[in-house]
Amino acid sequence: MPIQVAHIVPLAARIGGYERQALLLAAAQARSGQIVSIITHAPHARQLEGRTAGVNVHGVKWNLGRASSRAIDRALVGVNVAHVHAIDPFSAAVVLRARRRGIPAIIKIATHGDALRYADPSAYPPEVSERRLFEPWRLRRQQRLMREAWNVFRSSEKFVALSSAIEDELKRVGIPADRIVRLPNAVVVPNIPVEIRPEARRAIYVGRLEERKRVGDLLATLEMVRESQPDADLDIIGDGANRQSLQSRPSRAIFHGTIEDPHSMLRSADVFLFPSEREGCPNALLEAAAAGLPCIATRIPGITDWFDESMMVLVEPGRPDLIAREWLDLWNRAARRTSLGDAAREQVRRTAEVTVITQRYSAIQASITA
Repeated sequence: MPIQVAHIVPLAARIGGYERQALLLAAAQARSGQIVSIITHAPHARQLEGRTAGVNVHGVKWNLGRASSRAIDRALVGVNVAHVHAIDPFSAAVVLRARRRGIPAIIKIATHGDALRYADPSAYPPEVSERRLFEPWRLRRQQRLMREAWNVFRSSEKFVALSSAIEDELKRVGIPADRIVRLPNAVVVPNIPVEIRPEARRAIYVGRLEERKRVGDLLATLEMVRESQPDADLDIIGDGANRQSLQSRPSRAIFHGTIEDPHSMLRSADVFLFPSEREGCPNALLEAAAAGLPCIATRIPGITDWFDESMMVLVEPGRPDLIAREWLDLWNRAARRTSLGDAAREQVRRTAEVTVITQRYSAIQASITA
């Protein structure tokens, strides 16, 4: 009898990386014959319903750190494995109810730093608390919820780390190595790669507009490149806390906001730029590589765990001058861009294509339900 999986999607106000990964895996598992569902908070459930055929979406009320136990129990009927896509207090509430029913859990740690800050909430990153402008009582409450959540997660059967840095963090906070599996995010590899044009005139970035992504570096990069290539263009796809400040800066970059399916934009680009200083395993970079688009990215865990310099150009974070230099180096080198795009696309096909990742998760599920 097939294993029945419930994907636990954390609290969110938008359809982002966690949600896309849950929907992608749920759809692939449903096609393979598994019974699959998604459990999320009630308002978010309305955004996810109908996006994947054959997958039930259960909404659970959540208020002031408390979830409806009855709603969770109803959603867990028949479930054999709970698959958490990112840790937060809501996900912990679902895992706790699952544990009381004898249901094992797979906990995916999606962001570098999450395991450390949940295991030790007193080290809550200053940039997060400052941006949310937490009053002291609200911050204390958030830290208490984080501590309680980690106490639930820490005894789970398997942890999936998206990078070597996340794997190291899990070991530092006491998770045994035999309970940790390193896997990338999943991606669909298009049948036809992007067209490689003679000049790398149009660059693109896709992702959140937040501090750790260092999108401001790309505005500086564009100005440097335009000094020698005045027709260089940069498309920025995404939204986030830094969008207003970024758009207020003098720049000839084009901000498009959130686009539901950025693949058409990827196909019109010549090079993908990714300047982030800290990642789990970035969906946007995987999608660009899967499309065969040559990439210039930062040399950080979560990227170098899956790609090397034969597959994409890697530079140190915080160096827009290096990104500019490499973009200019690729400008008239169509053969080099083709080689990079083909190598990255083949690497994604081998390691991160959705059917490959679904099979890996099937093996994990079987190991904890046997």
